[in-house]
Amino acid sequence: MGVHRKARKRVVEIIDSALPGYKYHPQDIKAVLQPIDYVVFCGMTEGDEIDKIVYLSVETDNNSLKKFRRSIERTIDGESYSWNVARVLYDGTVNYTEM
Repeated sequence: MGVHRKARKRVVEIIDSALPGYKYHPQDIKAVLQPIDYVVFCGMTEGDEIDKIVYLSVETDNNSLKKFRRSIERTIDGESYSWNVARVLYDGTVNYTEM
């Protein structure tokens, strides 16, 4: 088993223990860790299209982290986000495109 597969398996084990009974396919869950714990790309593993994106966080007592998470929620609710693509060219320059 390759290093990446072992690491992915370990992440799934951690998610299983932290989120018992979650309803998402384990391979659809990607760890971000700060300030959101996970992003779930629903449908990625079993289909050819993402049905929904879920920001998933484990409950915390950290007030600073709670504040950041509330601001993320307000940003999403207010639709104040964009999709951008960064392309790193062979000469090292980066081109940004807002979709």
